[in-house]
Amino acid sequence: MKRKYIVIGLFIGLFFGSIIGAGAVTLCNAKDILYSPSDDAWDIDTVDDALNDLYNACVLGEKPGDGTEGGSGEGNDGSGAMAPVISKDLVPVLIASDGVVTKANTSEKWYDYNNKEWANAVILVDSPSKTYNIGDTIIEDDIESYFVWIPRYRYKLFHANQADGITTKLSESIAQTIEIEFEGTDTPAFAGSQDGEWLTHPAFTNFDVNGIWVGKFETGYKVATSYSSAQVSSSDPTKIQVKPSVYSWRNNSVGNFFKAMYNYNRELDSHMMKNTEWGAVAYLSHSKYGINKEVRINNNSNFLTGYAANTKDAGQSTTNNQPYNTETGYLASTTGNITGVYDMSGGAWEYVAGYRDGTLGSSGLALTEIRETYSKYIDVYPSNSALTTYSNRILGDATGEMGPFHGSYYNNWYDDYSLFAGSSSPWFYRGGVYVHGSAAGQFYFGSYTGGADSNASARLVLLG
Repeated sequence: MKRKYIVIGLFIGLFFGSIIGAGAVTLCNAKDILYSPSDDAWDIDTVDDALNDLYNACVLGEKPGDGTEGGSGEGNDGSGAMAPVISKDLVPVLIASDGVVTKANTSEKWYDYNNKEWANAVILVDSPSKTYNIGDTIIEDDIESYFVWIPRYRYKLFHANQADGITTKLSESIAQTIEIEFEGTDTPAFAGSQDGEWLTHPAFTNFDVNGIWVGKFETGYKVATSYSSAQVSSSDPTKIQVKPSVYSWRNNSVGNFFKAMYNYNRELDSHMMKNTEWGAVAYLSHSKYGINKEVRINNNSNFLTGYAANTKDAGQSTTNNQPYNTETGYLASTTGNITGVYDMSGGAWEYVAGYRDGTLGSSGLALTEIRETYSKYIDVYPSNSALTTYSNRILGDATGEMGPFHGSYYNNWYDDYSLFAGSSSPWFYRGGVYVHGSAAGQFYFGSYTGGADSNASARLVLLG
């Protein structure tokens, strides 16, 4: 503690003397430079740390903190969305339409949910040893993973009482704008159960958080140089990357994906996306805050992340598509612009952490692990679930509420595929694969054994 006082004492005079001598008009509040031993506000271990923190606070306008910026209240975009939580290792960023990434100034407006511009952040390679100042361009090679902030919200229930089975085909689309209102943990959660009532989405109440950070792309395998070399059975968290134009990590079991993502960054409570968390992104995408229609399929047959088919009906291809930072690429985003979440239609299909109670399949997970160690990270569905027991849905998971179902299994919003978890296929997967065409989409849900498959990937989530 004393060393930190000494460092600050020695350099404040020199620092401010140099600023004043240069004719600067920058001011620092006393509260920004005083050190409190009861609140370790300054992360100072070296002389360089002291100078960097002083420069950032007094010249760039950044405020020192405990490694967490925002998230304690409503954001500054006027939407009511809670401010993104910028915790350890996360760097708030702006992404230009061409994909250039710069460090954002969180004291200014850096996202706008009213304008469908969602907040983004990155984790750097070798974080936290690499640092950037506000406004600096962050080079792509320094980025390990991209994330998008999904703020806590409630939604108006629209099809809460789904009957099981399949009815006759409907004469018109059942897709509708989902009514959403942002809220915070300081507001009592809404607990509606009937159509027209409000429900705080369970993705947020499960952890009692103001939002979640969702992987912007399907999870990639860090050292893969081809689609085949990204097919690896492993639970190694050091191989995770979440980036555009990389090969999706595939051919892995639910258990391996789950453990790799759980151990990716425990300080940020990292985990494999739950079925309800997929639903939270899908619902926000189909509201006034998102694209409000079906996202374009990623039809890239090399399983490259962030791509979009050139046309809605384009078949699988390595070339008939465009990357995420193009006008065509934006159509595969949940916002219709570069700030959203990609690969929710096509690419690889994605396992999610949601299963039929007591039925482990080929997941590689043990029942004691699920019930004792990982219980809050896995959605559990009734043990009597079968392929069309849509009423066993969890409200908000974007399964049973996407009815009334009709015709064949290609039967929910936009004719996306709909198959519930059952005895031989107890684990949910989402989004569809690049070959699924119109059956793929952010509302697609299917089920599988939990074992490895060459088309199966998964997505990373951090808690806010």
